[in-house]
Amino acid sequence: MTTTNRLEALADCIASLHNYSDPESESYQLRNPGMLEAKTFHELNKVNDAWKRQFTSHIAGYQALLDHIKKQCKWHKRKPVKELLAHFGFTDQLNLTDALSYLRRSLKQKKLELEAPLSFFLEK
Repeated sequence: MTTTNRLEALADCIASLHNYSDPESESYQLRNPGMLEAKTFHELNKVNDAWKRQFTSHIAGYQALLDHIKKQCKWHKRKPVKELLAHFGFTDQLNLTDALSYLRRSLKQKKLELEAPLSFFLEK
């Protein structure tokens, strides 16, 4: 049995909250599972009207999401995971409950809480 990479589980969770598995969703159409926004001039050539980045492939969008999450976890190690979820726009109780359930199931960590520090996701 293999163990799930914690950063990937977090990325999958965020993609799920953005309905990335639905081919009609905006995140799927943009190939942007994290609904990442353009932050630099270089990124501005591929954005929609809401400044969300458009990627050329699933792999490119997923890698950008993973890189973004990894940076957030390294820069803000002590912040709780619920703050990272808020960073991605998920603050209501239903989304937070769904996210916690997803992470607990994917990581097989029944005691994981939304107060878990982001450093947890950097561990192997």
